[in-house]
Parts: sequence; structure tokens; C-alpha cells
Amino acid sequence: MLTKELRNRDIKNVKSMYARTNDPSHQKLRQEIYEDFRAGTFRYLVATNLMGRGIDIDKVNYVINFDMPMDKDTYLHRVGRAGRQETNGVSISFVVKADDKFKEQAKADEEVLSYI
Repeated sequence: MLTKELRNRDIKNVKSMYARTNDPSHQKLRQEIYEDFRAGTFRYLVATNLMGRGIDIDKVNYVINFDMPMDKDTYLHRVGRAGRQETNGVSISFVVKADDKFKEQAKADEEVLSYI
């Protein structure tokens, strides 16, 4: 949904990568997308938590959390992707407003943010 919306807003240089299945062919596709992003073939990557740990990509200047992670360690690994190796980085996080509909998510967002 997010990738589609970005393309609708004329950001064409975007791909998405997420853990749909553990199928080996899907893993191969994720690896190809990762390598293309690392090589700079495209600039914008929409990804799930699988990109938060164990990756090494230079020149990531922005990490945007569309959905806040549920724990502080995942948050730190995600935002730690930006501004590595003596470059500046910015992290932007969208958080849920506390209301009845999203009470649990809002509480989790507040808890994660209390550590920073």
C-alpha cells in the first residue's frame, strides 16, 4: 500500500521488500532487491523489520518508521541504518495517537519513545 501510494505521488524510484513467505524463490527475490538497493539502483525502499538487522548499506540518509516497532531494540536497529560511516542521518517516526481504537499500539509507541 505504501509503495503504491509513493508511486502515485510520482516517486517512481521505489521498491518494496517484505517477508511474504519463507519460500526459497521469495528469499532470492528479497536478496536481489537488497543488492540492487545497496548498489544504488533505486533510492527508496519500503521494507518490514527484516531490513532492521544485519544489513550493511552505505549512504542511507533517512529511515522513516511508518509503523513504530513494538520494542526499543527493533527501533534502535531500524534507525541505526541512517547516518552510518560519518554521514548524517535522520529518523522520522509516525506514532499512533492515544485513543480507544488504537490503544495498544499507542501504548507500545509511547513505551518505545520513552527510551530515547
